[in-house]
Amino acid sequence: MNNTHLFEFLAEATAVPGLPGFESESCALIADWFQNYSADVWQDAFGNVYARTGGSGPKLFVSAHFDGLGLIVRSVEDDGFLGLATLGGFDSRTLPGRQVTVHARGGDLTGIIGAKPPHVLSAEDMKTVLTINDLFVDIGFSPERVKELVRVGDTISIPSPLVQLQGDVVAGRALDDRAGIAVLLDAMKRLQKTPCDAQVIFCASTQEEVGARGAQIAAYGINPDLAIAVDVCHAVTPKAPAARTVPYDRPAIARGVTVDRRVSCRLEQVAKDLEMEYSVEVSPGGSTGTDMDEVSLVRCGVPSGVLSIPQKYMHTTVECLKLSSVRKCGKLIAGFAHSLQQGWEDWPCE
Repeated sequence: MNNTHLFEFLAEATAVPGLPGFESESCALIADWFQNYSADVWQDAFGNVYARTGGSGPKLFVSAHFDGLGLIVRSVEDDGFLGLATLGGFDSRTLPGRQVTVHARGGDLTGIIGAKPPHVLSAEDMKTVLTINDLFVDIGFSPERVKELVRVGDTISIPSPLVQLQGDVVAGRALDDRAGIAVLLDAMKRLQKTPCDAQVIFCASTQEEVGARGAQIAAYGINPDLAIAVDVCHAVTPKAPAARTVPYDRPAIARGVTVDRRVSCRLEQVAKDLEMEYSVEVSPGGSTGTDMDEVSLVRCGVPSGVLSIPQKYMHTTVECLKLSSVRKCGKLIAGFAHSLQQGWEDWPCE
């Protein structure tokens, strides 16, 4: 996919809320895009969307999640303000002063997350970091009207249209991990042009931000031979620890305790064969923070790896990444699929 098509998809995909557990409005959009590159597209009862391509060789499962962070109404206060809880790991520091959309029973309502002006704050208040329990949404109606329109459990999204910065950098909400879906589409298009022997099942998974629940269910049903989770990682950012960030302009391949060495080594070898620069992302603990954590544990275990797109400002509404990195990841997934043959279990690993 060229930059124009990638931007078109990401603009559409990031415009829908698709909050964890409430992804249904996103499913049709993802399925429509998948159908451009696969004749075998379906959806399961949990909302995961699949596309199959390739031959009858070893079965490769490639997932990227399409749920994005959001909020949910925790309480409707007597004064008409809405108390909040998070859907996923939203950083509450970024929320004051934001415009939001409350998805209420009678339709969407515009609101704001207000903040006390500095003029009325004490010196002690100025030192306090606000938590989600300190924040409230104001939709401007009387308390009586608010209680008619909004109920506890209604979801809240934060609109942030995708924008093009300089070069091929884009910024917006939910690029974690709708950019991963863009990688899947790019790989599917490449495999449509040059089919592979391996059977490749691409999955846009649900509820990753609350425990990779969709991918776990999907992998159990697919029962793959091996798997790759496509997600985002931390790009070099001012003041961020250098050991936890990677260059902005190249794919990152995970190595760590839970990552299958055969998969990571083969991803690295394919990158070398393609003369593609890549980074190694270290996952030293028992979790990569991706779909891989649950996929690798289904049934009797699935050898799994992680391929990541470097991203700045993760879990905000101005996540930034390079479209060229998305295309490189798509090319690497397609190359990996082409390299997958019978006997892959004996792949060498240096």
